[in-house]
Amino acid sequence: MIRNFLPSLLTLAFSASVAMGDLIYATSVVDHSPVAAIGQDPNAVLGAPDEVTADFAAPGPGEFGYVVVEFDSQWIVDQPGDDIFVHLFEDWEPLEGFHVDVSATGLPGSFVELEVFHTNTTQFGATILGCDLSDLNLATTRFVRVMNSTPEDPTNEGPEIDAIRANVPEPTTMLLLAVGFGAALLRRQR
Repeated sequence: MIRNFLPSLLTLAFSASVAMGDLIYATSVVDHSPVAAIGQDPNAVLGAPDEVTADFAAPGPGEFGYVVVEFDSQWIVDQPGDDIFVHLFEDWEPLEGFHVDVSATGLPGSFVELEVFHTNTTQFGATILGCDLSDLNLATTRFVRVMNSTPEDPTNEGPEIDAIRANVPEPTTMLLLAVGFGAALLRRQR
Protein backbone atom coordinates (compact mmCIF):
# COMPACT_ATOMS: atom_id res chain seq x y z
CA MET A 1 0.00 0.00 0.00
CA ILE A 2 2.83 2.41 0.77
CA ARG A 3 4.18 1.84 -2.76
CA ASN A 4 0.98 3.35 -4.16
CA PHE A 5 1.46 6.52 -2.13
CA LEU A 6 5.19 6.91 -2.77
CA PRO A 7 4.91 8.78 -6.12
CA SER A 8 2.28 11.13 -4.68
CA LEU A 9 4.38 11.75 -1.60
CA LEU A 10 7.47 12.53 -3.72
CA THR A 11 5.47 14.87 -5.94
CA LEU A 12 4.11 16.73 -2.88
CA ALA A 13 7.59 17.03 -1.33
CA PHE A 14 9.08 18.24 -4.63
CA SER A 15 6.33 20.86 -5.06
CA ALA A 16 6.82 22.17 -1.53
CA SER A 17 10.58 22.39 -2.01
CA VAL A 18 10.33 24.20 -5.36
CA ALA A 19 7.89 26.72 -3.92
CA MET A 20 10.53 27.65 -1.35
CA GLY A 21 13.56 28.04 -3.66
CA ASP A 22 16.45 30.30 -2.79
CA LEU A 23 16.76 33.85 -4.08
CA ILE A 24 20.41 34.46 -4.90
CA TYR A 25 22.17 37.46 -6.39
CA ALA A 26 24.12 37.42 -9.65
CA THR A 27 27.65 36.11 -9.15
CA SER A 28 29.39 36.85 -12.44
CA VAL A 29 29.21 39.23 -15.38
CA VAL A 30 29.35 37.18 -18.58
CA ASP A 31 29.20 40.07 -21.06
CA HIS A 32 28.49 43.81 -21.08
CA SER A 33 28.48 46.83 -23.32
CA PRO A 34 30.48 49.94 -22.48
CA VAL A 35 29.58 51.50 -19.15
CA ALA A 36 28.49 55.14 -19.27
CA ALA A 37 30.57 56.75 -16.55
CA ILE A 38 34.33 56.50 -16.55
CA GLY A 39 35.48 54.47 -13.59
CA GLN A 40 32.27 52.49 -13.17
CA ASP A 41 32.79 48.76 -12.84
CA PRO A 42 30.26 46.41 -14.49
CA ASN A 43 30.79 44.06 -11.54
CA ALA A 44 28.94 46.61 -9.38
CA VAL A 45 25.71 44.80 -10.31
CA LEU A 46 26.89 41.61 -8.56
CA GLY A 47 25.96 40.57 -5.05
CA ALA A 48 23.41 42.06 -2.68
CA PRO A 49 22.29 45.70 -3.04
CA ASP A 50 25.00 48.01 -1.71
CA GLU A 51 24.24 51.36 -3.40
CA VAL A 52 27.22 50.89 -5.74
CA THR A 53 25.70 50.91 -9.22
CA ALA A 54 26.52 50.69 -12.88
CA ASP A 55 24.52 52.20 -15.71
CA PHE A 56 24.89 50.77 -19.19
CA ALA A 57 24.34 53.66 -21.57
CA ALA A 58 24.03 53.46 -25.32
CA PRO A 59 27.58 53.05 -26.67
CA GLY A 60 26.61 54.81 -29.89
CA PRO A 61 23.70 55.86 -32.11
CA GLY A 62 21.21 53.03 -32.61
CA GLU A 63 22.96 50.82 -30.02
CA PHE A 64 21.89 49.90 -26.52
CA GLY A 65 24.01 49.15 -23.50
CA TYR A 66 23.53 45.90 -21.57
CA VAL A 67 24.90 43.52 -18.97
CA VAL A 68 24.60 39.71 -18.98
CA VAL A 69 24.90 37.92 -15.64
CA GLU A 70 24.68 34.38 -14.30
CA PHE A 71 24.05 32.95 -10.87
CA ASP A 72 26.93 30.73 -9.78
CA SER A 73 26.33 28.47 -12.81
CA GLN A 74 22.91 27.56 -11.41
CA TRP A 75 19.65 27.34 -13.34
CA ILE A 76 16.87 29.79 -12.59
CA VAL A 77 13.57 27.94 -12.17
CA ASP A 78 10.02 29.13 -12.66
CA GLN A 79 8.31 29.20 -9.29
CA PRO A 80 5.06 30.80 -8.10
CA GLY A 81 5.36 34.58 -8.46
CA ASP A 82 8.25 36.53 -9.93
CA ASP A 83 11.56 34.79 -10.60
CA ILE A 84 13.98 37.58 -11.59
CA PHE A 85 14.37 40.89 -9.76
CA VAL A 86 16.31 44.01 -10.77
CA HIS A 87 17.31 46.38 -7.96
CA LEU A 88 17.64 49.96 -9.16
CA PHE A 89 19.23 52.90 -7.37
CA GLU A 90 16.87 55.31 -5.61
CA ASP A 91 16.90 58.02 -8.29
CA TRP A 92 15.68 55.69 -11.07
CA GLU A 93 12.89 57.10 -13.24
CA PRO A 94 10.71 55.29 -15.80
CA LEU A 95 12.32 57.46 -18.52
CA GLU A 96 15.46 55.44 -17.89
CA GLY A 97 13.93 52.48 -19.70
CA PHE A 98 15.24 48.95 -19.85
CA HIS A 99 14.06 45.40 -20.38
CA VAL A 100 15.05 41.98 -19.08
CA ASP A 101 15.97 39.14 -21.45
CA VAL A 102 16.71 35.51 -20.58
CA SER A 103 18.65 32.71 -22.29
CA ALA A 104 19.54 29.11 -21.53
CA THR A 105 22.87 29.35 -23.39
CA GLY A 106 23.91 33.00 -23.12
CA LEU A 107 24.84 33.05 -26.81
CA PRO A 108 24.06 36.14 -28.92
CA GLY A 109 20.70 35.77 -30.61
CA SER A 110 19.42 33.30 -27.99
CA PHE A 111 17.89 35.87 -25.62
CA VAL A 112 14.10 36.26 -25.28
CA GLU A 113 12.54 39.38 -23.76
CA LEU A 114 10.47 39.22 -20.59
CA GLU A 115 8.07 42.09 -21.26
CA VAL A 116 6.10 42.54 -18.07
CA PHE A 117 7.25 43.66 -14.64
CA HIS A 118 4.86 42.26 -12.05
CA THR A 119 6.59 43.50 -8.92
CA ASN A 120 7.34 47.15 -8.37
CA THR A 121 8.35 47.71 -4.77
CA THR A 122 10.49 50.17 -2.93
CA GLN A 123 13.00 49.16 -0.27
CA PHE A 124 15.15 51.77 1.48
CA GLY A 125 14.28 54.22 -1.29
CA ALA A 126 15.39 51.88 -4.09
CA THR A 127 13.03 50.40 -6.71
CA ILE A 128 12.84 46.63 -7.20
CA LEU A 129 11.19 45.36 -10.39
CA GLY A 130 10.37 41.67 -10.81
CA CYS A 131 9.35 39.50 -13.76
CA ASP A 132 8.13 35.93 -14.16
CA LEU A 133 9.48 33.16 -16.41
CA SER A 134 5.97 31.75 -16.80
CA ASP A 135 5.15 34.75 -19.03
CA LEU A 136 7.24 33.00 -21.69
CA ASN A 137 6.19 29.47 -20.68
CA LEU A 138 9.78 28.80 -19.61
CA ALA A 139 10.52 26.36 -16.80
CA THR A 140 14.22 27.25 -16.50
CA THR A 141 16.85 29.64 -17.80
CA ARG A 142 20.44 30.36 -16.89
CA PHE A 143 21.49 33.81 -18.11
CA VAL A 144 19.84 37.19 -17.54
CA ARG A 145 20.49 40.26 -19.68
CA VAL A 146 19.37 43.71 -18.59
CA MET A 147 19.34 45.95 -21.66
CA ASN A 148 19.06 49.72 -21.67
CA SER A 149 16.21 50.75 -23.97
CA THR A 150 16.80 54.48 -23.59
CA PRO A 151 17.87 56.22 -26.82
CA GLU A 152 21.28 57.81 -26.70
CA ASP A 153 20.76 60.98 -24.72
CA PRO A 154 23.26 62.70 -22.42
CA THR A 155 20.50 63.45 -19.88
CA ASN A 156 19.27 59.81 -19.75
CA GLU A 157 22.12 57.41 -19.08
CA GLY A 158 19.87 54.40 -18.53
CA PRO A 159 18.96 52.55 -15.36
CA GLU A 160 21.41 52.52 -12.47
CA ILE A 161 21.50 48.83 -11.60
CA ASP A 162 22.45 47.96 -8.04
CA ALA A 163 21.79 44.19 -8.06
CA ILE A 164 20.07 41.38 -9.97
CA ARG A 165 18.64 38.35 -8.17
CA ALA A 166 16.77 35.23 -9.17
CA ASN A 167 15.08 32.06 -7.92
CA VAL A 168 17.30 29.00 -8.02
CA PRO A 169 16.42 25.54 -6.70
CA GLU A 170 17.59 24.52 -3.26
CA PRO A 171 19.93 21.52 -3.13
CA THR A 172 17.09 19.47 -1.63
CA THR A 173 14.96 20.27 -4.67
CA MET A 174 17.55 18.75 -6.96
CA LEU A 175 17.80 15.68 -4.69
CA LEU A 176 14.02 15.26 -4.66
CA LEU A 177 13.93 15.67 -8.43
CA ALA A 178 16.49 12.87 -8.82
CA VAL A 179 14.61 10.62 -6.38
CA GLY A 180 11.32 11.32 -8.15
CA PHE A 181 12.86 10.57 -11.53
CA GLY A 182 14.32 7.31 -10.19
CA ALA A 183 10.96 6.32 -8.67
CA ALA A 184 9.21 7.02 -11.97
CA LEU A 185 11.71 4.82 -13.82
CA LEU A 186 11.25 1.99 -11.31
CA ARG A 187 7.49 2.23 -11.53
CA ARG A 188 7.62 2.23 -15.33
CA GLN A 189 9.76 -0.93 -15.40
CA ARG A 190 7.13 -2.82 -13.41
